[in-house]
Amino acid sequence: MQRNKIEVTHESFYLTTGFSWSPNEHRFLFRDATDMDVITVPDLKGRPKKYMRVSFKSGGYDDVPMGDLFRAHESEILKAVSDRIVSEK
Repeated sequence: MQRNKIEVTHESFYLTTGFSWSPNEHRFLFRDATDMDVITVPDLKGRPKKYMRVSFKSGGYDDVPMGDLFRAHESEILKAVSDRIVSEK
């Protein structure tokens, strides 16, 4: 079974996609994030794929894939994440 879920709470962001036996998860706390941008990276066939790149206080980042579920609610998700990151600064 395929599992796709996006959860934006007051404290955190959580995305899981893929099959139950091999999920792809992205999770972070807003207090650990410093910035968020939307980037485009070509896949192996040269097609553009969009990601939400979240930068962290530790210096690292997470490229969250913007798949079908994400794109269906893209503006609301990006606004909620951006607003929470700004409010935590």
